[in-house]
Amino acid sequence: MKYAFLVKNFHSLSFEQKIIFIANFLTSLFCFFPWISYSPILGYGESFCHNAFFGTGFLVGTLIFGLSFSVFGIFLDKILQTKKIKLPVKENNYLIFATIELLIFLIIAWSILIFLGNELEEAEIRFGIFGCFFSQVISAVALFLQVKKEKKQNAKNQFMHIKKESN
Repeated sequence: MKYAFLVKNFHSLSFEQKIIFIANFLTSLFCFFPWISYSPILGYGESFCHNAFFGTGFLVGTLIFGLSFSVFGIFLDKILQTKKIKLPVKENNYLIFATIELLIFLIIAWSILIFLGNELEEAEIRFGIFGCFFSQVISAVALFLQVKKEKKQNAKNQFMHIKKESN
C-alpha cells in the first residue's frame, strides 16, 4: 500500500521536477564514485582512487554532496508528504541558487583535479565527476524549463483573471 502512495506522489510531480529529483539523486550517488585515480611514480605500489570525500578536493566534494542531497531531500519531502522541510524562500529561488552553486563547485573541483593531475606522472580524471557534471547540466536545463513554464502559466492566469472581470 505504501508503494502505491509513493508512486502516486512521484507521478504527481511535473516532468521537470522529476528530472531535477533524479538528477540530484544521481549527483549525490556519483559523489561516491571515483573522481580521480593515481598511479605511483615509477610503478612502485598500487594505484588508488579518490572520490568526492577524500583527497585534495574533499571540501568542495562535500559541499557538492550536501547541496545536491538537500535538493533531493526537498523533492523527497514532497513525495513522502512529511512537510518537514520549510524553506524561507520560494522553492524555485532555492533550486536556482543550488543548481548554479553546484555547477560552480563542480567546475572548481574539476579544475583542482586537473591541476593535481598535471603535477603527478600518472593521474586520470574518472567517471564520478563527469557523472556529477552531466547530471547537474541536465538538472539546470530542467529547472530553466520549469521556471519558464511557471512564468507562462502565471501570465495566462493574469489574462484569465482580466477576462473573467470584464464579463
